[in-house]
Amino acid sequence: MLRWDYFKCQQCGQCCEKIGLPYDPDNIDEIAKHLNISIKELISKYYGKILPDQSHWESDSNKRVPCPFLKNKDGKKVCTIYEVRPFGCRLFPLHTDFCRGDIDCPGMKIVQEMSERASA
Repeated sequence: MLRWDYFKCQQCGQCCEKIGLPYDPDNIDEIAKHLNISIKELISKYYGKILPDQSHWESDSNKRVPCPFLKNKDGKKVCTIYEVRPFGCRLFPLHTDFCRGDIDCPGMKIVQEMSERASA
């Protein structure tokens, strides 16, 4: 068994609160369709500001961090766009900036503990 097979999100929300909403150009259309809004509306509301040339946008971390799609439900933090979440979210904590040190991911702690037990 690979050590990442042990990972299961514990729905603490720290990644969403501290890293925020990653931009994924490969699924931006899916997110917009899921929310029933245009891509320009999605970018303006959740990512940043569309520049006057209408073909570029500027990121606004105040819109992206914490992730605007993170909601509290029955004591857990849930993603309201989970089915179409960006690729960076799908990879957390495997290939992200988890190692920054300010995210205390309980799911990652389980992976570390299980890996230690398996190699002992």
